[in-house]
Amino acid sequence: MKILERNKGKWIDELGITQGDHANLFLFLTKEEESFDLFMDKFYTNNIVTDLMAFQRYKRAIERSALNVFLRNIKTNRKLALENELQEPVSYAHINLMDDLNITHLELYEKIIHSTNQSFLSILKNWNIVDFETADDFLLDL
Repeated sequence: MKILERNKGKWIDELGITQGDHANLFLFLTKEEESFDLFMDKFYTNNIVTDLMAFQRYKRAIERSALNVFLRNIKTNRKLALENELQEPVSYAHINLMDDLNITHLELYEKIIHSTNQSFLSILKNWNIVDFETADDFLLDL
């Protein structure tokens, strides 16, 4: 594990990761040596952004908590519970934004499991946007 940690900077350069957000996501998703090996063996195709997103979706699916477990974990440590469910680093600024939007943990959980391709920030930014395809008054807006 120590060798892998020392070489993460080298891997970021070798994989062509140039944006800080992508580097942070790569470091987060490949914390464990097994995750790093899995990413390199099964997900890396030389298109780092697409590869990271695919790996994140995969990890979200296998790490998904049941609702009762999520609600229990979020009461204990919100940041860790959100990171585990979203499979991405979560900042306290994003948690504060969630609070400012008055989003309940139940609402957030449901949005997370239906928004597997969105980051936490995207989910929060789009929170109050009506999904016209699922809105009851969809035809009225046409």
